Amino acid sequence: MCSGLVNESKCIFLERQLDFGNVHVALQAKDRTMHIKNQMRTPCIFHVVCNEKELTIFPLKGKIQGDSKLAFKVSFFSATPKTFKSEIVVNIRGGKPLKIPVIVNAIVPEIFIEEKNIDFGGVTFGDSKMMPLTIINESDITAKLILDIRDYPEFEIVLPEPNPDDDVHSEIMVPIQEAPKYDDIVNMNADDVDPLGGEEDEEDEDDEYDEDAKRHVLLSIRASGKPFVLMLKYQPLGVEEPKNFILPLKLSGHGEIAGLRRRVKAVGVKPRFFVDPGCVNFKTKVIAKGQKPLPFNQDINISNPDVNPVSWSIDR
Repeated sequence: MCSGLVNESKCIFLERQLDFGNVHVALQAKDRTMHIKNQMRTPCIFHVVCNEKELTIFPLKGKIQGDSKLAFKVSFFSATPKTFKSEIVVNIRGGKPLKIPVIVNAIVPEIFIEEKNIDFGGVTFGDSKMMPLTIINESDITAKLILDIRDYPEFEIVLPEPNPDDDVHSEIMVPIQEAPKYDDIVNMNADDVDPLGGEEDEEDEDDEYDEDAKRHVLLSIRASGKPFVLMLKYQPLGVEEPKNFILPLKLSGHGEIAGLRRRVKAVGVKPRFFVDPGCVNFKTKVIAKGQKPLPFNQDINISNPDVNPVSWSIDR
């Protein structure tokens, strides 16, 4: 018979419980930290036991040096709304198991659009019009929304002017960049790729990205309870057919909710004369140091589709 003596390990949790509070459903909650203190001078071995699929804990096993403490990172994720109550058990070799309660409330944020519908009416081709999109978040957590209007190139979102005292204005609307699919890369035709590239191609890609950046975005609406007003801009690209669709605005990770479901209506109206392009964009120009500034020109074409003459003038 073989026997041995093991010194008793004495460890304690420094927190009484882990309370995540209210968290956004279907999104990773902000990590919480718990600490275990080793009250002995000798190291102790631990092993974490937790069978809850909503919780992720790191590290799960290891050693805590004598007279020291170790921090554990605890993550929570729930795809459905629920009130979550459980406990984390940490077995200590040569000591008593430690238990700490975990409390989380995964909720669907109470958020809605104040306008019942968004009707632009008739907008002259070549002109544009903006309508308010007033979003109110009555929850006590930040709501994450995904807006994808890439199928409607006539529309784009315009942010309000930044508040000098607001240091998170740049986080309100963040473009969503989608990685290319593996199949698309595998099936790419090498003959279609220009190995030398080209400035014009790069400019076209930049323009395309800039346009998508305004139409496929992640919106963060903070828990202020105050109305947050975005502007939805409509610039008709033709007069053939009216636009009538449900605004593709969804709660991130959850999908559509009734408070965000709003119908958008708009129609392009034939103008008395045409101006091309509708927007004069000189883009970003770089002038080298010491270089003499030169004017940049862009042509504007005006045409009259009617048989009758039209008088026009330019305001300066």
